[in-house]
Amino acid sequence: MKPQLSQKELHEIVSYDKLTGKLTWLERTLDYFNSENSCKSWNAKHAGKIIKGHPAQKSRYGLRICVFNNIYGYHTIVWLFNKGTWPEETLEFIDNDKYNTRYENLRECSRCKVQHKINKANKNNFTTGERGVWVNNRARKPYKATCILQGKKIYLGTFDTLLEAKQEYRDFRAMLLKEV
Repeated sequence: MKPQLSQKELHEIVSYDKLTGKLTWLERTLDYFNSENSCKSWNAKHAGKIIKGHPAQKSRYGLRICVFNNIYGYHTIVWLFNKGTWPEETLEFIDNDKYNTRYENLRECSRCKVQHKINKANKNNFTTGERGVWVNNRARKPYKATCILQGKKIYLGTFDTLLEAKQEYRDFRAMLLKEV
């Protein structure tokens, strides 16, 4: 498990620009290094430079940065810098732009609601053109409705018409979002 970085430690090593949402490395003292040469070298290379971050392997997570040999979400570090605590729930980008890391663009949200927002943003690529509805031509009732909940596929039933299957899927998703 990662050691918990504190807001105080973070304020000693980075600064935050509220207008752009960008973090910048601050000059570090000798306390952070084993030798004076390491300290000078690090400060010459990084101090005063904007932390660019690296794209995460899964594109929905935005940028990642390394702080004291631990990988964190760029937006998570911005949250900690401003709020002083680690987020208790998943952080959501209000405008859906995972590179807009301004604190005002972040809010805590349940994982289910974030996943729903991601799914809604994705292009419908099912055989019917409707999310959660599939065609099975070999079945007596050709339209099948399913939904993914916490990584498990939930079978909602088979239906005679696309409209019935679509409505069942939407009702189920609405019920889930009300519970959260």
